[in-house]
Amino acid sequence: MNPIKRKEYILDLLNQQGEVSVQDLADTLNVTSETIRRDLSILEKEGEIIKIHGGAMKKKSVSEGSFEQRLELNREEKMTLARYAAGLISEHDTLYIDSCSTTLLFSAQLPAIAFTVFTNSALIADKIASQNPLAKVYVLGGEYSHEFRANLGAKTLHEIDHIYADF
Repeated sequence: MNPIKRKEYILDLLNQQGEVSVQDLADTLNVTSETIRRDLSILEKEGEIIKIHGGAMKKKSVSEGSFEQRLELNREEKMTLARYAAGLISEHDTLYIDSCSTTLLFSAQLPAIAFTVFTNSALIADKIASQNPLAKVYVLGGEYSHEFRANLGAKTLHEIDHIYADF
């Protein structure tokens, strides 16, 4: 399959599923993982997708709402999930918390115990650091996206590759 057809296939699949993995694409399209990574890098540079650890996700459209709107959408369900997940955290755990409206709510529910957290979100880092002096908080680098309120891109992915988290 030529590069143009591969990119069209990737975009169609992202529109259907929202997220794809490098390995699944490589297996399905019968190409190497490096070829898929190169295709994803091009699509990201063209503004079509957002690369994430191990794959890509579709770029959210304006119709999906601002971060603040997403924060309020299904808030009760998100809070229930956030409280439950926070209850799973134990002292000295290491967490990676990605940036989204649900994880921002989760970060506010974390117990006041010693743990380490890595995040690509300054909002999440600030929430945890301001509420828990026992927490060690690390913010990953990368290009800042106002739309997602997070650092994204190749630098962020590279740093994630070197994190060994319990959650």
